[in-house]
Formats: sequence, structure tokens, C-alpha cells
Amino acid sequence: MLAAVAEGNATRGGIANYVGRKATDIAHPVNVLEDAGLLTREADAFRENRSTFRITEPLIIFYHAVYAASLEPA
Repeated sequence: MLAAVAEGNATRGGIANYVGRKATDIAHPVNVLEDAGLLTREADAFRENRSTFRITEPLIIFYHAVYAASLEPA
């Protein structure tokens, strides 16, 4: 779930598509990550009644920005 958000899939549908599940199937894991303080939900600036997710933990952001990106083939 966190990798999905780190790679730009910030909506519930985007996360679900990334992990190969339905959007309704990821509600509990996303809520757990929110409760743990690893994700935060923000109102979508362009669509009413939609939200986007953002990773709040700096170490996870750093990992995906630097280390995980270096593992991808060039």
C-alpha cells in the first residue's frame, strides 16, 4: 500500500489497482495505515467527495525516493 502511494497512486482506486484488489478490499488496510500515522487523507482539490493519500513518515518517503528508485532497471 505504501509503495503504491509512493509511486504516485494516491487515490483509493489507484492503490487498489496497484496491489491488484478492488477498492472496497483495501479499506481496512488503508485505515490501519492511517491510524498508525503512516498515511494521511487529504481532500482532492479537483474532485468533490474524493480524497488522496500522502505518506507522512519521512523515512518511508526517503526510502522510496532514493533507495527503491535506484533498484529499478535503467
